[in-house]
Amino acid sequence: MPYLSALGLEVIVFASSKTQMYEMYKNEDCDLLIDNEFDLSPEVLQDFDRETPTKLGNEILSKELFSMVTRDGDAFFSDFVNYILQSLMTAEEERVRRSAPIEASDLATTEVFGSRYQTMFQDAFAVVGHYGELYGRHLETLASRSLANEINGNTAAIYSKPLGNLEADNPTDQKSPIIDEIRKRGSLRVGVTDAPMFSLLVDDDWVGIDIDFANAVAAALFDGDTDDKVDFVVVTPADRFVKLESGEIDMLARTTTITMERDVKERKTGHGFTFSTPMFHDQIRFVGRDAS
Repeated sequence: MPYLSALGLEVIVFASSKTQMYEMYKNEDCDLLIDNEFDLSPEVLQDFDRETPTKLGNEILSKELFSMVTRDGDAFFSDFVNYILQSLMTAEEERVRRSAPIEASDLATTEVFGSRYQTMFQDAFAVVGHYGELYGRHLETLASRSLANEINGNTAAIYSKPLGNLEADNPTDQKSPIIDEIRKRGSLRVGVTDAPMFSLLVDDDWVGIDIDFANAVAAALFDGDTDDKVDFVVVTPADRFVKLESGEIDMLARTTTITMERDVKERKTGHGFTFSTPMFHDQIRFVGRDAS
């Protein structure tokens, strides 16, 4: 959402794409940008240099909570995805508590999802590491880790929720049609989009924090095996929820913000969706010409 200054008046100009927004800024067709912090990072803007130096504003306008998203109607699968994410955050919390590296074997086992998934947390960790490692691998260079994204920071943000009782006197008899379908198919289908740090296609391989989270879920589903176990499907803002609702994808992992409307009755599909624990708190900020 660039700002265009004309005749002393502030005029809001809406760009149809990120590329158009950057080009408008490069050509000095606008003086100020408002967007996600990682989209305004120096590493991203360096490809769209302009003669006047730029400066990222200090004021944070709002925060967006990015999550993995699944279809409503299969609480078992939704809980499965959510607890994988929580376990990776808990793993980092445990590392901080110990002040030493941890291994997959240090994580607890569970019977809550049935004996077949007893090592689901260990399998996910073995493939991608804990949340802090994921952040450092994909996000740190573009968006320094703020308190909102720190484990046990001073805000109610990326706190890892207690996993509760990991033991089960009797393995669950709940069934998940989606999990059964995924295992029968032999792969987890995940909706992604090109976005720096989150999911990016590099030499025919997808990389990014969304990709690692998808691999963690796949590792839990397929006993630690992720080889050819994830099919990434490119989605757009216009069709992402349609493809999720139709079953074309099992899980959505593309910088998707939690809103009440999407949780209860998303506009395009008329259906609600289930959101995981937030995996990233984005910060909306200004970037403009450096007048110093």
